[in-house]
Amino acid sequence: MRLSLEPNNWLHSLHCRLFHGFEAAVNPLELRADSTIDACEQRQHEPARQQRRGKPLYSSAQRLRRARAASDPAIALYDDVALLLEWLGHDILSVAGPAYAQRCLLYDFVTAELLARVALCPHRLEPVHRTLQNRRQEFLAEARGRSVLLPEKPRI
Repeated sequence: MRLSLEPNNWLHSLHCRLFHGFEAAVNPLELRADSTIDACEQRQHEPARQQRRGKPLYSSAQRLRRARAASDPAIALYDDVALLLEWLGHDILSVAGPAYAQRCLLYDFVTAELLARVALCPHRLEPVHRTLQNRRQEFLAEARGRSVLLPEKPRI
């Protein structure tokens, strides 16, 4: 089936093909970040309960410290990966985007930044990075073929 040349249909089909597989990697990262936030919130209320029960507070403070230490990297990883994939979809591979040479540089930047984060969650991020790396030419060629250069704003 041939895709329509209308930008909305092309964008929709590209995003469906490209990002459908990536959702399986990014959604668990979001769930992990959310669960660590929930754990921190629960641990914050623990000292008051411990104090009402007359129990020592040192163990709840340690659990809160550990929960915060676990939540910061999980949140940062999700935020970084979501931002990189958002740049890829909305800025680099969009119909109205930068020139082809800039797209290539930005695409390489996104894949390099994603590679830097693969070690933090290899079973989720390695397939995403591998797909972006192996299909680079295909994605950029498709974006180049459908791109629309926006006219420059008139200088006043």
